Amino acid sequence: MFSLSRRGPERSASKRCPRPVSLCGGQSGARPRRVACKALGVVACLLVACASEHSEAPMLVRVHVRDDRGEPVAGATIEVEGIAAISSAADGRAQVSLGSRGSPRTRVGVSCPAAYRPVEPRHLVRGASTRSAPLELAFTCRPKLRTLVVVARAPGGEGLVLRADGEPLGQIGADGTLHALLRRAPESDLRLMLDTAGRALLPQHPARELRVADRDELVVFDERLSTAKVRPAPRPQVAVSKPAAPPLPYAIRASR
Repeated sequence: MFSLSRRGPERSASKRCPRPVSLCGGQSGARPRRVACKALGVVACLLVACASEHSEAPMLVRVHVRDDRGEPVAGATIEVEGIAAISSAADGRAQVSLGSRGSPRTRVGVSCPAAYRPVEPRHLVRGASTRSAPLELAFTCRPKLRTLVVVARAPGGEGLVLRADGEPLGQIGADGTLHALLRRAPESDLRLMLDTAGRALLPQHPARELRVADRDELVVFDERLSTAKVRPAPRPQVAVSKPAAPPLPYAIRASR
């Protein structure tokens, strides 16, 4: 446990207590009166000691650090007023002790490991509660990148490449499916495209655009492909010329 309070040597409570004779005005009296004065002095001494002890009692804070799936996060740094105090254990827990001296308003924050995003700190007011149990604080570390499980189904598309933002993600298998993992920042845009270049398939280059949510999820790319029908090239038409009629004999022409 890390304590930020530095307490000096304890002074004897008897030095802060009023003498019993001062409560009686310093006059001697009957024995019952002297006994009552001494009792009042003892009670006053106890009240002063208890009040002083209560004001100097440290404030215990128990911190729980988990990710957004509820799993504990080890190695997170607990910070008090921006100063590293202690790291969370394997169970994601840590405990700090806040002294009574200094400003009554204290900022307690968590610096998550490198794979997580920053977390907003909390502000505590010391002395506002008289509870003896530690104050419980919970922090959630959210990852910088989200994991997407991509499942592509493209019957008839064996060997086609699935691209994510232009980068190859994998090839469609003989069963017409592809399984791949993809990591992207939340709230970013993602474009999946099935590259059909060089293949007589329809539709050509089917694509899907989506926005990455702030959670791990399953993405299904389902596309039915069909073979494009190739029309035969038209045959060239050859002009057929009729043969010229043979010339008539001269006798026949003259008779006409």
